[in-house]
Amino acid sequence: MRMYILSRLHTTAVLVQEVCYLLLSVFVLVETDESECPPPCSCADQYSELVVSCGGRNLARIPAHLPSTTTWLDLKYNNITKVTSKSFKDTTQVKGINLSHNRIHKISVNAFKKLKHLDTIDLSQNLLKTISYDLFKVPIESAVRDARRFFATLAINPWLCDCRLAWLADMFRNGSHMFSSRLVTCDAPKRLKGLDVEDVPREKLCPIATIAPDGVRDNSTLPMSQDQYNSTLPMLQHQYNSTLPMLQHQHNSTLPMSQHQHNSTLPMSQHQHNSTLPMSQSQATGRNLIPMFVSVPIIVLLVVTVTGAYGRWGKRHRYEPVPMSSIANS
Repeated sequence: MRMYILSRLHTTAVLVQEVCYLLLSVFVLVETDESECPPPCSCADQYSELVVSCGGRNLARIPAHLPSTTTWLDLKYNNITKVTSKSFKDTTQVKGINLSHNRIHKISVNAFKKLKHLDTIDLSQNLLKTISYDLFKVPIESAVRDARRFFATLAINPWLCDCRLAWLADMFRNGSHMFSSRLVTCDAPKRLKGLDVEDVPREKLCPIATIAPDGVRDNSTLPMSQDQYNSTLPMLQHQYNSTLPMLQHQHNSTLPMSQHQHNSTLPMSQHQHNSTLPMSQSQATGRNLIPMFVSVPIIVLLVVTVTGAYGRWGKRHRYEPVPMSSIANS
């Protein structure tokens, strides 16, 4: 009986050992699959999800040809400087990316365009100065549609607080849980340096109203358009009140100028009128003298002619006076 029990225990121990060896070999096979995992990264299957670890490998760029089945991608503590539109073209199934503690200063707006399953992105501790909502548009819309949670970390970057970052400040003020506001502070301009982005008034970030993306809301946020309307209305009223005196001043300063132009124009027109009248009079007088100059010689000629004819006729018919005695005798 004792020997039987010992035999059964030995058989059980051998079976357990074989099962452990089998599991270990499968784990090692997955982790060391050179055809799928790019060097110097390591790959491991954890709970049926492929985790690709490339952190702390002194990488200057994101490795090419990452496994298409990558679920979690760790790229922290490297020297990566930019993220292009092709950096994640093969990892369309990825759910989480850690890019913290790098030197990233530029991210293509299309970098996450194909990542419809992305839930988590960590961009903290980089050199980012600005960022566009369009970078996160596809992952956010997919998460909202599938009722999933999306979360982005942007802490400890040298943010330039201007109009391009107004959308992020709106997200923070609306209480959105999609972006962490912790340690998201302004590094420039100097007047805003050190301030939390969520505490900077909109009129200091962007003097012109910026419409935040539609549909970017979760259960904890107010409708984006309504909140923007309420926050933008006082600013527009302030701009109107500050612009009205300037318009009034321009109106008042324009009236005297117009009056002066009117007064200065009248004498000029009167002068032109007066100077035109004498010219017209002289022109009319000259035109009247022309017939006189022509008619006087003709009249003189006629007088001379008539006088000459009468003299010749008088010579032929000279009148002899009759004596008075003859008249008396008769």
